[in-house]
Amino acid sequence: MPFSLKQAIIKHICFIERMDKLLYKELLSETLKIKKGRDADFWKGVFLHILVRLAALIPLAAIMTPHWEIAFLSPAIFVFFVLPLRFSMAEGLLAFANGEKLFSPRVLSFENYFGKLFMGLRQVLKMLLSGALILGAAVYVIHLTAVTDPFTFIRMLQQIGGGSFEAGLAVAAGVAMLLCVPMLIAEGFFCADRFFYTIKKAPYKGMGKKYFKVGFLSFLLLLPTIACVVAALFTAAPPFIQSLTQDTSGFKPAMYMLVGAVILYIPAFPVRKLLVPAEMKNEA
Repeated sequence: MPFSLKQAIIKHICFIERMDKLLYKELLSETLKIKKGRDADFWKGVFLHILVRLAALIPLAAIMTPHWEIAFLSPAIFVFFVLPLRFSMAEGLLAFANGEKLFSPRVLSFENYFGKLFMGLRQVLKMLLSGALILGAAVYVIHLTAVTDPFTFIRMLQQIGGGSFEAGLAVAAGVAMLLCVPMLIAEGFFCADRFFYTIKKAPYKGMGKKYFKVGFLSFLLLLPTIACVVAALFTAAPPFIQSLTQDTSGFKPAMYMLVGAVILYIPAFPVRKLLVPAEMKNEA
């Protein structure tokens, strides 16, 4: 390859990297500007949706009763109520980015219900496709544990880890995390679909690449929380599983790590929620 061509390619890559940094820097700055001094209104609006989702989980309590079939109401509530309301929240967040209040009846609106339901089901299908790797691996592990006794399963993990159960568990968890990455990035990317639906405008050519980057930034903001959860798993699980007893020596430090995960997630949550609305202001 001629030196001049190689140099041109390197310059082009550096230019793209600078533009990406600029996009992220400006986007984060705009997001923080949107929520400045309006945190109370933001959290009150989000709390409405948290209540809806908690209400959708209530039927699951029936699993512990003779009327266990009532638990199937929970996924039905999520499909027919929570999915459409996600689009209503997108409308509220876009209005919030433009200076309006988030805590309003808008975020619980069922206007154009069937359109929102159809789009919500499409998003679920997209998420299942993006998570095909981790879902397939989960089905395989469930099948493996069903046909394998616990001691054989532990020996298999030891073989994977070169004789160490902890190393085998770490390898398995590491593979699982890698398989989850496409779905986690896609979650932020597909989020833009809800906002485009809200403004009744189809994403135009080239928009996918931009919002994929926005979704990736959303994933990066989630990484510290994921790290704390994984650290908690590695702290609590090995002594509990390896001894096959009630060895809970790792539970207390794991609990601290989970608390740390929550502490890291709370400030990142509003920023992640407002990334797409902040960028969408330029598209609406």
